Amino acid sequence: MLFNKLPDDCLLMIFDYFDSLEELIQLSKVCSRWADLISLRLSKVEYLLSGGNRSDDPSKTLMINDDFPMNNNLNLTEYIPNFKIFQFENNSKQWNFEAFKKLITENPRIKGLIAPPLDPESKDLTIFDNIEMIASDVDFPFTEMPSPNRVTQFHITKTSIEFLIFFVPFTNLKRIHVETECLEEDFFPLFFGLHKNLSNLLILEFSTSSWEETHGAGYNVIDFCPALESLFLQLSTTPFRFEESKKNYNLRDLVVESPIIQDWTSLRSLLSKFPKLNHLAIRIRYEINHDNIEELVSLLPEIKLLDFRGYRNFTKKSADYLSAYSSKLGRSIVVYYNCEQEPSDWPKLGHRDERICFGFDFMKNCFFKYFDQLPYFLDH
Repeated sequence: MLFNKLPDDCLLMIFDYFDSLEELIQLSKVCSRWADLISLRLSKVEYLLSGGNRSDDPSKTLMINDDFPMNNNLNLTEYIPNFKIFQFENNSKQWNFEAFKKLITENPRIKGLIAPPLDPESKDLTIFDNIEMIASDVDFPFTEMPSPNRVTQFHITKTSIEFLIFFVPFTNLKRIHVETECLEEDFFPLFFGLHKNLSNLLILEFSTSSWEETHGAGYNVIDFCPALESLFLQLSTTPFRFEESKKNYNLRDLVVESPIIQDWTSLRSLLSKFPKLNHLAIRIRYEINHDNIEELVSLLPEIKLLDFRGYRNFTKKSADYLSAYSSKLGRSIVVYYNCEQEPSDWPKLGHRDERICFGFDFMKNCFFKYFDQLPYFLDH
């Protein structure tokens, strides 16, 4: 059968395998029939990404090649009428700022920007008035945002002490992903503008390069987030300390990741803060013993799931002991651990690397990942 004799449904399925915007634009010029079918394919696209990044729904995602022309003559809305998240990484230098300004102002559906370019001659950020999600680094002028209360998600890397004041005007944040350099303890209360500014925060993903002199005092950022439900901590110092007397009764999900050896005393000080915790993943280098297991189960009376994969010293023997001990207490706890052949029904750890995920769901989109795999945005 000739290719052009295929029914429309078959051609649409074929076009769904193309993830390059440039290729689909070229294919749409073959004939009017292809143009109509590719128009249907493009109408489903909501995410326009670069650098080989992906979302968890390929039908909603297209890639921009590094050499894709960005200028005033390009009308992306003509091709992709419904896209709402745009990534400029690897393309920012090719963007004419006036073209970017036109793109944003003419497309009010755009809600998320990844590494957006800025006007080198002006600090006017009024074009960001409708933006709800931003992924960038410390060079982005966050304090100049025209509608800070509209922003619900930040994904920020390469930050430093000067970054501490940036969150002060943002009172409606729901999720923050932040990777920061060494902070001094005296600066910490400024970091999140005190609790008034993060009273609505639900998800916090937090990493720092070093806090050796303060023993991780800055990790107490969680005490400024009373509504926090999900927390991902990448620890880079030991020992670290937490205010054990300050409890969070809303936290349900916790992931603790560390490339260095941690002691049980430090870990216990963290876990004791969350008596209502349901799901815990520990990915650190630490020698756990039976006494620690019993204390962990005692500290967390509502724990339902423990994921020790990535925790190299937690073996099947440890898992069997935990299961037997929890059964003796009349409790049922699901346990995942390192083994040569994982059961097929276990959720896979670290196999998904999507940068945009649909659904504001930490357990689905973040819990079974490593810190450097966490998405830019949780679209919902």
